[in-house]
Amino acid sequence: MNKIELIKDRVRIEDVLALYGVTPNYKGKCRCPIHNDDTPSFQIYDNHFYCFGCRAYGDVIELYKKIERTSNSEAINKLMQIFHLDIFTNDNRPIIHKKVEQPQKIENFLNPQVVEYLKNCQRHIHETNYFAIRGLNESTIKRFKLGYDPIKKEITIPYNKALTYYQSRSVTGKSFYKIPTKVAGSEPIFNEKAFDYTPIIFIVESPICAISISQCGGVAVPLCGVANVRKLLLHLKQKFYTGTLVLCLDNDEAGDKATIDLIEGMADKNLLGLRQLNVSYIVENIADECKDPNELLVKDSIRLANNIQRVLKKIKGMSK
Repeated sequence: MNKIELIKDRVRIEDVLALYGVTPNYKGKCRCPIHNDDTPSFQIYDNHFYCFGCRAYGDVIELYKKIERTSNSEAINKLMQIFHLDIFTNDNRPIIHKKVEQPQKIENFLNPQVVEYLKNCQRHIHETNYFAIRGLNESTIKRFKLGYDPIKKEITIPYNKALTYYQSRSVTGKSFYKIPTKVAGSEPIFNEKAFDYTPIIFIVESPICAISISQCGGVAVPLCGVANVRKLLLHLKQKFYTGTLVLCLDNDEAGDKATIDLIEGMADKNLLGLRQLNVSYIVENIADECKDPNELLVKDSIRLANNIQRVLKKIKGMSK
């Protein structure tokens, strides 16, 4: 299995589209990221694509190549780096694994190489001040097993203590990546076990915001992108939550829309919202004038902690 085969085996068209903030609908259609597309003319077929607008077609490598307007070899090397496929190589020779068929959803699973990679990143955590700048202390960094890849210059954020899945973010830019489905299964819910043990959960957008709330005395679950409203609603439908959710998404248009979708559901996707699911919730702005909880943590950590405690007391008072 060479680099091309490795990429085609482990990276989906959807994974590449996610790099550019594009999410296909349930039919596999979306606006084309290659040209200025006014209507959804991009279609996915069995991990290949075709655009009815610009007539572009091909596989994941061809898609990245056309978007970035780069050479085939540069596209291959960049995809290997972006999706961390180099952790599966030794002296540039990929380790061959049994191929996993890719249905609509592949359950999250433990990949020993992912675990080892994340542990190695933890060993290099003191080579970056990224998390300190974001207001996180040493205890929090250690508790959430945060790490740093000095070669890629990216921080790593595991989704759980078992280290089955993670996302990484560049320390020199705003880009962030999630590992391909075939490497560790479908993206799970960050801190999913919180639904099993805590009566009050703050729902936010990013893992950094969830970790910030945890540092200030709360328990949080992030959507990991507003596109994951669907994932959270499906989880709550399958496993009823008896506690109270505190919706405190980003103070912007996208956050407001995601809040409404969580409450009212998404009719176009046949998803029931919190109201129809009879899940207890309140909407609170714990970030005050800031965009999100982490921004307030950096600006005034005491104020964020006070806001969290205020909400906790409010909910506990409502239950009496």
